[in-house]
Amino acid sequence: MPGLVEASGVVASRNNADVLWTHNDKGGQPRIFAINAEGRWLGTYSLPGASHIDYEDIGIGPGPERDVDFLFVGDIGDKNGNPERAHVTVYRVPEPAVYQHQVSAPRIAAVRGLTAINLRYPDGPRNAEALFVDPRTGDLFVISKQDTTARIYRATRSQLDRGGFVDMSFLRAISFDVASGADISPNGGEIVIRQENFARLWTRARGQSVGDAFAGAPVVIPVVGSPAEKNGEAIGFDAASAGYFTLSDSLATQPLFHFSRTSESVSRPRQTIVAPGSTWRFLDDGSRPDILSEFSPSPQLSLAARRNGISAARCWNAESIILCALEERVRLGFLARRGGPWIRRPRDVLMFFSFSGRSFRM
Repeated sequence: MPGLVEASGVVASRNNADVLWTHNDKGGQPRIFAINAEGRWLGTYSLPGASHIDYEDIGIGPGPERDVDFLFVGDIGDKNGNPERAHVTVYRVPEPAVYQHQVSAPRIAAVRGLTAINLRYPDGPRNAEALFVDPRTGDLFVISKQDTTARIYRATRSQLDRGGFVDMSFLRAISFDVASGADISPNGGEIVIRQENFARLWTRARGQSVGDAFAGAPVVIPVVGSPAEKNGEAIGFDAASAGYFTLSDSLATQPLFHFSRTSESVSRPRQTIVAPGSTWRFLDDGSRPDILSEFSPSPQLSLAARRNGISAARCWNAESIILCALEERVRLGFLARRGGPWIRRPRDVLMFFSFSGRSFRM
């Protein structure tokens, strides 16, 4: 795809199904790339005001705005121990909405709401190529790249939210040779670290800290490795924790691989939010002319958010409306409300169902 020449990190979106985020390694323009699970290009998103010294990994997790996932782009590489890198930088940005139909016309855009977080190590400049954000606490973890031993550092969520310069704390050292990528599962229960030819997975119990999880014994998990995956650096769980992706930053080829889970799945079973055929009501209050809506007693609903390029979806009952809208990558909040529901915005579509007086949020 245009511009992606040395993919160095990968993370799966939690809101945009089958969307992965990646970036180039050292130098070049400050930008990130959206691809689908088949490696097809969905969009390129520039990071206004950011620099690009040495992007090495990307994470996803909570941030200062409730119910919004943020991307954390790690400009954390320092291969030569450059004394001028007295601090490294992580760029935090609300995750953009990405749609699968963009594969036919990939989007070129600039992200909004970018924040630069400058991180300092307690023991001097270090080279690092791996980071992740704990979905349970919002803490950021950076893992150094050294021979035989990896050192793990933490910046707490409260430190990140304050902004400015953040002094990380040293968490612990683990036995791992030249760590080049890391990720944590969507529920925070598993952590992976890789280098070119091997990877390890640590399990984390509910209520256990990340530091204590790293005190446990890891299990070996496969990667393709050299020569088929030369200079493979990136690793990231899929959104359902049903497996993980790996990606190479080779200048010659950048293959994307997926490894399916062989143990029992830890993903949540599907839940019926509104049963098919349930009675519900829909109303467009007319305040947004860029949204079209239709309703018939079937019930049948067609949504088209023109400004976001969302194609219309035909849905035949209350449950399929939810599924159809999710397939169109509309961010939904479901709230029961007396007096009838309405749609307000194309980006954060609020659909209100008169259904047992219960509230649902997705």
